[in-house]
Amino acid sequence: MQHTAEDVQKLRELLAQAEARADKAEKRAGKAERRADKAESRADKAENRAEKAEKRLAETEVKLVKAEARAKLAVNVTSATAAICLETIERAKEAGVDIPEAQRDQLKTILGEYAYIDGCARNSTQLLEYLLSKGTEQSNGLFSRLLTPQTAKESETAAEQTQKAVASEVVNIANGQKKADAVISVLETAAGEAAALQQNAEKKNEALDACGRIAKITPPKREVSKPVLKGDKKTLGRRPVKQREEAVTLLNSAWRGLCPQCGGGEFTTLGSYTAFMRDMKGAVNSLFRAIKYECTLLMCSNSKCGRIHVQRPEGVPMPVSIRQGTIGQPLAVELGVLLAAGIPGNKIEKQFGALQDDLQLGTDTLMRNVNRWTQEGAGKYLLERIKAKGSENNIIEFDETPFDVQQLTGRSVKKLEGSARQGYVLAASSVPGQDFQFSVYTSLRGRSAAEIKAKLLPWRPEKIVTDGYAGYTSIMNSLEGTKDKISGRQVCLVHLRRKVLAALDADDISEVIVGPDGASAAKQRFAKGCPQFLLCMIVDGFRKLYTAEASVVRSAGESYGTFLGRVKTMREEYSRPLMNDIDRIFRELARENAAMDKGKWIKLRDSNLAEAVVFYLNNEKEMKAFLDDAGLPPDTNACEQTIRAAVVCKRASNFKQSPDFLEGLCGWLSLVETGRKCGIRNIQKWLTDYGEAFMAHCESMTLTQKYLEGRFDMRHPRLDRLEPEAIESFDMTPWMPDEYARREREGKA
Repeated sequence: MQHTAEDVQKLRELLAQAEARADKAEKRAGKAERRADKAESRADKAENRAEKAEKRLAETEVKLVKAEARAKLAVNVTSATAAICLETIERAKEAGVDIPEAQRDQLKTILGEYAYIDGCARNSTQLLEYLLSKGTEQSNGLFSRLLTPQTAKESETAAEQTQKAVASEVVNIANGQKKADAVISVLETAAGEAAALQQNAEKKNEALDACGRIAKITPPKREVSKPVLKGDKKTLGRRPVKQREEAVTLLNSAWRGLCPQCGGGEFTTLGSYTAFMRDMKGAVNSLFRAIKYECTLLMCSNSKCGRIHVQRPEGVPMPVSIRQGTIGQPLAVELGVLLAAGIPGNKIEKQFGALQDDLQLGTDTLMRNVNRWTQEGAGKYLLERIKAKGSENNIIEFDETPFDVQQLTGRSVKKLEGSARQGYVLAASSVPGQDFQFSVYTSLRGRSAAEIKAKLLPWRPEKIVTDGYAGYTSIMNSLEGTKDKISGRQVCLVHLRRKVLAALDADDISEVIVGPDGASAAKQRFAKGCPQFLLCMIVDGFRKLYTAEASVVRSAGESYGTFLGRVKTMREEYSRPLMNDIDRIFRELARENAAMDKGKWIKLRDSNLAEAVVFYLNNEKEMKAFLDDAGLPPDTNACEQTIRAAVVCKRASNFKQSPDFLEGLCGWLSLVETGRKCGIRNIQKWLTDYGEAFMAHCESMTLTQKYLEGRFDMRHPRLDRLEPEAIESFDMTPWMPDEYARREREGKA
């Protein structure tokens, strides 16, 4: 059969179509295979996820078991702490230790303070400080065993062990104080007798004579006014609450209708009674509000005045900043005072996180404005006046404490240039008794002498009181012969006393004294010049010196000059003789422990005793400076108390992000602590009222000045800055902390 060309062409087309369909089928088959492979891969991944989910579930169950164990452990810790208090009282009774009544009251109070107990149980030092008002670093491990066990049996055993350990520690502290009092009496007697025996000797030991004189001195005691009490009462007891007496009684409106319980009975009034309680005016989440308000500009028609004032609706506060006024003064002050109290900024923002969302606040709007208030707002200018007035004090105390700054340590995205890797806070404090009391803080980038000098110079002090840090010596040497010369320095005696106590072997001394012939043995040790017994008399000398110093306190209404006169008289009679005898004892101890090398004392041996001797001899002149200037205190205790506020903030927040935010914290600490030192009771009201008055005045004066100079445009009435003349014209006097405290006492604030 013959095929035509047309048939052949059709056959070819059919073959091509068949091949195309075959190709498509192969492609579909390939795709099907790939989908199958993907399905298998997804199945494998699903199985892996399921296995991981099962693993996480198992881990979660383990964590849940551990969490339940920790929760149970917390209950055990709390009950154990209560048992510790009871055990302490019983142990004290058995040991015959007389724990003072005030401290017994503290123990009893602890039993009713569940939350406080729970916190103390995790910090043995805090608990012991609360029990006996005397912490001990050696006791830090007492509670550690409570926090590690996992099983119930281990928890119970640990609680019992901790209970006994803490009770023993408390009793040991009380016993130690009791023994110390007895030891001091024996030592003074032995030192006096040993010194008397060498009176007729040809060659006398000056150190022994010094010990004898210290033993004989009886320092004056401070007279403390006591309340007049009725009968045998030792306390004032419960007193009427002033708020209860002045509070307005809220009356009930009569209930109408039927009983909500049964729905059928009517009410019969049986009588009424009055109760008293304290409560918040509103919850935290009701403290914020968003305000859109109208400002009206008014000009005084008096040609001699012509002031422009901005009228805001009643109840609308002044903003923190004229340029960016989205946060009010009262809110910034409230948060700033919280910041100074040790509540970190991130915790404040976290507390108000939901409110920030509702009010559409930026993540750092709150704390940025709080920081701005002290660095460029109203607080800045009040701080400047406080510093200016404080610099009029001729004597100022200084101290510093480390404070981590992320941008300095390199743990921040932004890293600051320079060699400093550690931030510090420098505190400047007034001296007790001075007319103007203040505490001012500033941030440091490192603790170099140059950095401290830059922050110290604006104060222009005549004399300073510091610790033994050599950087201050370098600063004084660099200022010698200049107009900023610092003429004197007192080095803190408390730092010297700490070094002496570190060198003292109390156990060795106690073994000698508590024996049957303790007094005789102690007398022999004094006669031989035993270093440990000589150190005891140095400590006794410091004890008597501080007793004498505490006996002179500035009275209300007494002039500063009269007060210094009384201080000078006391020091000539007690402090100078005591320091001279302490010096003689140190000179005797230096024979075998120190030597002069290139104009400086160095240690001859590596010991705490040699370190104490060298520290004293190298700072002898500075440690005696207070004897020649009644205005100088013997220590930096006032500044140590000032720096404590910064330490609290450091422990609460651990670090600050930048030096600017650390400086902002320093500003708030300065205002709050200075206000407290001056006696202001309501810090928030003081700062809020001041901020409102300052901003209102400066805004009015700036607008007036711009209007008079032809720079005022009603189309753009908002200000971008305050004029310097407006700021300078504000009368800061009634808002200075000492003046405001006086007005507050008089009811005029």
